[in-house]
Amino acid sequence: MTLLPYEQLIYKSPLSAQELHQKLKEAVEVGPAGSKLSVVKKKTDKPYRGEVSAIRFDIVRQINYRNSFLPRITGQIHPQGSGCTIKVKMQLHPFVLIFMLFWFGILFSIGGTIMANGFDTPGGSWQGAIPVLMLLFGYALVMGGFKTESRKAKKELATIFNAKKDPFGRKGFY
Repeated sequence: MTLLPYEQLIYKSPLSAQELHQKLKEAVEVGPAGSKLSVVKKKTDKPYRGEVSAIRFDIVRQINYRNSFLPRITGQIHPQGSGCTIKVKMQLHPFVLIFMLFWFGILFSIGGTIMANGFDTPGGSWQGAIPVLMLLFGYALVMGGFKTESRKAKKELATIFNAKKDPFGRKGFY
């Protein structure tokens, strides 16, 4: 389990690079993938929005609700023998990552200041717990929003790529 909202996966597909490119084009609405923090689905039946080239793609899931922690999905297609290997990375939008690091940094410094003072102030024992609780809540919010969407994307991508699970059960390998 990773502590950061980042995932790296490898899919093995029996499809050729051209077939994968065509299937991706059928599933991705052309448009900028990373310009919005959460992409709300417009009237289309394509599950993704982004850019697809012959060997690369940069996409996000189109959803009917807001989620700033929606994974940005980038990938590379590597032809191998009769099929392909697809290396996929899922990560937060850079703006969201910077904002959350800034927010966590402020909470960490406030909590550290309270703890360094040794809870000497009146009511300091419960006040010291507030930044820690806010850190935990923020982390759960980020990871919950990211992991929920990444699980859905992994299943959809495996279907698009016609990928099979690894018979040895290796994590991050489909």
